Amino acid sequence: MQFSGEPPVWYRSPGSGPRVRVYDGGTLVDDTQIRLSPEDDKSMRETAFRALQEEQQLEAIKRLERTARREESRRQQEEREAARAQTKTAEVSHTTESPPEVLPESLDPEMVDRLKSIISSYDRANNPEAIELPAGSAPDATQTDAATY
Repeated sequence: MQFSGEPPVWYRSPGSGPRVRVYDGGTLVDDTQIRLSPEDDKSMRETAFRALQEEQQLEAIKRLERTARREESRRQQEEREAARAQTKTAEVSHTTESPPEVLPESLDPEMVDRLKSIISSYDRANNPEAIELPAGSAPDATQTDAATY
């Protein structure tokens, strides 16, 4: 029979129990038939379980270190993804035009004429074959119904 961890309640108890021989690597390290003083018994128990406690503490430290490394790795991955997304967003924002500004509800005729001239010069610059309309041939902004657009 093999035991590990906590010994059974009858092991080295004051009452009589079965004889137990404890071997470690083929070497007899304990025999319950040999009576020990309470001090020796306590000392042997402490020695036996000190190694187990140290091993458990070492394993707990290793688990904490592994968890910390995983968290650090996860944080670094998130930072890389955020930097990649930011770079991608910056590239897209450089290649696209900025959104138009919000125009007022109504424009005065001078502003309408100015906007028309800007559009016409843009069209001429980008399409030299475009047909130019004579000045004044475009409908006046005051005569145009906004619902027709």
